[in-house]
Amino acid sequence: MGVDREDVRRQIENWVSTFPPSKMPGRLPYTPRVKKSLCFAAREAKVSQNAPVGAEHILLGLVLEGDGVAGRVLRDFGLSPETTREEIMREVGRNRCGSMDEQLENRLRFLRKASAEQMPHSEVGLFDHLLGTRRLLVEWKARPALCDAGLFHSVYSTDQYELAAIPLSMRDEVRQLIGDEAESLVWLFCMMRRKTLFDQKLHKDRDFSVQHRLTGEWIPLTEGQFHDLITMSFANCLEAFPRCPWNVRRNIRRGLRRFRGIAIGPAQSALDRIEVQWWEFWK
Repeated sequence: MGVDREDVRRQIENWVSTFPPSKMPGRLPYTPRVKKSLCFAAREAKVSQNAPVGAEHILLGLVLEGDGVAGRVLRDFGLSPETTREEIMREVGRNRCGSMDEQLENRLRFLRKASAEQMPHSEVGLFDHLLGTRRLLVEWKARPALCDAGLFHSVYSTDQYELAAIPLSMRDEVRQLIGDEAESLVWLFCMMRRKTLFDQKLHKDRDFSVQHRLTGEWIPLTEGQFHDLITMSFANCLEAFPRCPWNVRRNIRRGLRRFRGIAIGPAQSALDRIEVQWWEFWK
């Protein structure tokens, strides 16, 4: 990467030597910055298709955190998250980093450029939530178009998440990345009034529709689109579930429970595994 290891070492030692000496306990606790760097490292490993956390991911975690001594020194040497990530992929090789395919790399790069990493969502960044939703769909063996839709499912904003990572004027760029079918599902998921999806009369007819949350018009759905939106809703809710307040978790269970019978098998199992605390037993 054009950086000499000894130069980095000396620079870090210069930084550390400016701090006053202090008595250290036998076992040093993790500082908030260390924890943040390790979280970033774990996320980078997750992006690499669940590869084990390695030195390359920790390096990226330090650069992404940026405020600690190591991060500052690395940035002083011109290492940005983008250039570091690209160099790691070249130097270490794709097999070491999880054999991530070129299409997925391009999609993640697009989301990062849209600042999805900096946008908050359920105590993590939007990027982490999108990636986690896709991971659930992959684990559930959903078809590729549905997994791609999961990776972008709320980028245009929704009635429950008002921040838009990508404006609707860029729909064509998203189509080029994930295809027409996946982008259409993303648009439906973002534009629908969520309540109208869950208000469907499941046993009376097969005429599915959702209401546009901005215009109020009704958008007809095919049966396949309806089931895809249900699956995406399960993945979206269950990914964020552990980080939600107890009352939100209760509402999630209520909303998903009604559709358990038509959800795909892995989504049913994931819903069944949700742990109910004793104070949440009331219906």
